[in-house]
Amino acid sequence: MEFTAYIAFVFLGASATVNGVALPFLIEHFSLPLSTAGSLFLISSLGYLLSSTFYPSIARVTGNRFLIAAGSLAAALTLLVLPLMPVWVGVVAAGFFSGVGYSIIDVGLNAAVSGIPGERGTAALNWLHFSFGLGALASPFFLALIINWFGGWQWAYWACAVPFVPLTLALLRTPLLRLEQAEARPASREKPASTSIYRERVFWLLMGLMAVYCGVEGSLMGWIPTYLTAEFSLQAKTASLGVSLMWLGLAIGRGVAGRFSHRFTPRATVLILFPATAAILLAIAALKSPWLVLAGFLLAGLSLSAIFPMVMLNGTQAYPYARVQVSGGLVTAAGIGGLVFPWVLGYVGEYANLRWGILLLAVISLAAGMAVTRLPREEQDVIITNPAELPH
Repeated sequence: MEFTAYIAFVFLGASATVNGVALPFLIEHFSLPLSTAGSLFLISSLGYLLSSTFYPSIARVTGNRFLIAAGSLAAALTLLVLPLMPVWVGVVAAGFFSGVGYSIIDVGLNAAVSGIPGERGTAALNWLHFSFGLGALASPFFLALIINWFGGWQWAYWACAVPFVPLTLALLRTPLLRLEQAEARPASREKPASTSIYRERVFWLLMGLMAVYCGVEGSLMGWIPTYLTAEFSLQAKTASLGVSLMWLGLAIGRGVAGRFSHRFTPRATVLILFPATAAILLAIAALKSPWLVLAGFLLAGLSLSAIFPMVMLNGTQAYPYARVQVSGGLVTAAGIGGLVFPWVLGYVGEYANLRWGILLLAVISLAAGMAVTRLPREEQDVIITNPAELPH
């Protein structure tokens, strides 16, 4: 099961970069202002958000295995159809359904892997997100080559669509954890944790941190090529290298976290990484050399690397009886961040410039680092060992 999950996240990471790589071509092809171009990120994130919100309820009916396979098939179909759309509204609509597919894979596999017990589960969750970074690292370079080889941005989407077809078949044959088995059932008189986690201050704080992380990551991933072409007049092929460098940093950081995760607490890790991200983004906004900016994106990826798995781990450790609901809630928060931040950055870029947008991301990252201090110092302070202990 773990190997299939890792492969799925490689494909998920690879396809997550395609909108950013293709965006300069889409802007030219449809003659779009930056604010309108940003609607692709907004609407695809809306699909991601809605899907993650309703995932637990739908999975109770369909089961995890079938639902995740359906998400993979949806991703394949929308990536195939999106480049064929003759108008921008059609592109955005296809982006919505691709977001739905991505979210289903994300929530389902996060819930499945986080259920692996002990240190193996902690390491597996980090390796899962390392796999995402690996796909996102390699894809911008290869997608740029594919665009050059075949002479059209459409081929980037089609190249991302192909791997999801065999993945769909593999997921149908994989013994993924089922929703009805994933959580220990409390005694009949005890109130399930899933009905009460949204009353917990710690859970809302974790959701806020996840929203900031995915908002910053999604904004950078989506706007790096456009930023480098607009501010430094780099060619699209060279500008796409910025996305690859960011994901190289993410892959390295998640690999280190996967290897040494037993030595770090989630709180301590996130407390370091958010302020580090803020400092690096501040430097990127101030730098005038495109090559130093490219190096800055590598460091930004490194500083962002372990935030997602550590926040997810903190949540699933805190509320073990509501693991699928926690995964769904945190991915929903991620979708909100991914929906709002890139869209706002498009408006900042149009009415000021993208440097100010990156500066805004730095300020928000610093605020998130300050918010981490409100988390309990030890996971034991928030872990719920019995659902009956939750407030009714």
